[in-house]
Amino acid sequence: MPEPADNPRENRLRSWHAAATRSAVAAGLLAAVVAGVLAVNHRRFLAAEVVDSPAMQQLREQLRQSPADAALRERVRLADLALRQEYFARRQFAAWGGRLLAGLLGALALSLLAAEALHKKLPLPCGAPDYAAAQTRAAARGRWAVAGVGLAAGACAVVLATLSTAAPELPLLAEPAAAPSPLADETPPTDEELARNWPRFRGSDGLGVYRGPTVAESWDGPSGRNILWKSPIPLEGESSPVVWANRVLLTGATKDRRAVFCYDADTGRLLWHRDVIDPASPAGPPENVMEDTGYAAPTPVTDGRRVCAIFANGDIGCFDLDGNRLWTKALGNPKNPYGHASSLVYWRGLVLALFDQGQAGDGLSHLVALEMATGRQRWSVRRDVATSWATPIIFRASDDEQLVTAADPWVIAYDPADGDELWRAKAVSGDVAPSPIVAGNLVLVVTPDEKLAALRADGRGDVTASAVAWQADEGAPDIVSPVSDGKVVLMVTSAGLATCWSVTDGRKLWEHQFDTNFRSSPTLAGGRFYLLSVRGEMHVLRAGEKFELLGVSKLGEPSSCSPAMVNGRIYLRGSRNLYCIAGP
Repeated sequence: MPEPADNPRENRLRSWHAAATRSAVAAGLLAAVVAGVLAVNHRRFLAAEVVDSPAMQQLREQLRQSPADAALRERVRLADLALRQEYFARRQFAAWGGRLLAGLLGALALSLLAAEALHKKLPLPCGAPDYAAAQTRAAARGRWAVAGVGLAAGACAVVLATLSTAAPELPLLAEPAAAPSPLADETPPTDEELARNWPRFRGSDGLGVYRGPTVAESWDGPSGRNILWKSPIPLEGESSPVVWANRVLLTGATKDRRAVFCYDADTGRLLWHRDVIDPASPAGPPENVMEDTGYAAPTPVTDGRRVCAIFANGDIGCFDLDGNRLWTKALGNPKNPYGHASSLVYWRGLVLALFDQGQAGDGLSHLVALEMATGRQRWSVRRDVATSWATPIIFRASDDEQLVTAADPWVIAYDPADGDELWRAKAVSGDVAPSPIVAGNLVLVVTPDEKLAALRADGRGDVTASAVAWQADEGAPDIVSPVSDGKVVLMVTSAGLATCWSVTDGRKLWEHQFDTNFRSSPTLAGGRFYLLSVRGEMHVLRAGEKFELLGVSKLGEPSSCSPAMVNGRIYLRGSRNLYCIAGP
């Protein structure tokens, strides 16, 4: 019988066993080193007071005492930038270190298991009758060692993962700094300025009514007829464009990125784009976002000095019109089965965000007012309503202005100055997506697929029993908001059924079934209704008591967004491009 040293198979087994043992030792030592470095990094993270250092606190206190000091404000901005860079560098270091540690622990476990398995295959040495018992004892010790190392490594990984993700939240500079933005004291835009532009979803008043110079009635995207320009949009989104003077603004987002884009209104050139990142945002994207809604469904809002945008994960970002970041807020991921879609509203220096979510009894829905210049919260109210996707409107009723919201089961009007409730009516139900409008002295609200209700807005308190002037129980849309010229109101369902009703008494005047689908809300301009289908075909109707189709124009790509109209031009967002339409 040959000696063990002369057995090729045994030699290979012993060589592999030795290699597995050396790999286990190397992996274990490296894992210990990485774990130690991560632990030291975490202790230094806390000890260095990255979140709020004494130097930063001192600068903020100086800024509180001298809010007009531009040089000091720049020092605070630079210090805040350095703080954020250090914060994210340390978190990134911890994340990569955690991944490396996990890999090393896995290599350690595999090496130990391989060494044990190879050890069992080694033959007993000749002349060692007691070796079997010794091998059994050694194998038992090896199994206990492997189990012990595995448990310790697992505990180490869990603790380190917890430490690396438990870093304190980075505060926003706008919150503790109490110093106003350089733009905080300027005169807000007048009602006339707002009316000349298209500062929010469906125009200055949110009604989808354009009152400026005549816009084109027909065009053709593929041939370029009446297309002044078209420009690609870098990120997908369902938000509609807003326009102020020579700036066109819109948003785009994916699961991992959120951005605001600014175009030159005359040439279509992309002037700037900025990502919206807030360190206080919840980890990860929203849980529930339908493809039709996406991550950038809400339309931004501008006051001509700044633009604010909100996204599906509850992040709000604000920039001046040159692209300088002013502030961000993180409202948190909403509990929303389809994805957040309610657009922001501007009112006298405030940006208003409707953040309805969950069920009526959850206490999660709320309405918040932020100072547009600084991001500071002016007021916030809880709402006993379920999730909604409608955008509020603001209108003047008698001597006061009212902020009207609609969500299952209540239509509620607030004082936009302080959030005090003025009146409410139990008039809607289900998944409310169409936004309310005003026609004459009536507020028109939609219960999807069920009814259109016309409400009087002159009461106080619970006016459910007295507010309803009339109801229409046919043709109620599920997504698309209505539009009115004060005499008739037009509704269109996503399946293409258009119905027209008398504002005075709720009589149905006509209906028409289109052979296409709609998700864009219609717009009234120059006595004509503009209805954009999902195929990108604009159907132009005469606004009146009879159905009259004036023409159909092709954009050349799909669209689900509502148009913006300013100074005789139409701005349309397609699935890939932003268009400016001008012509007869």
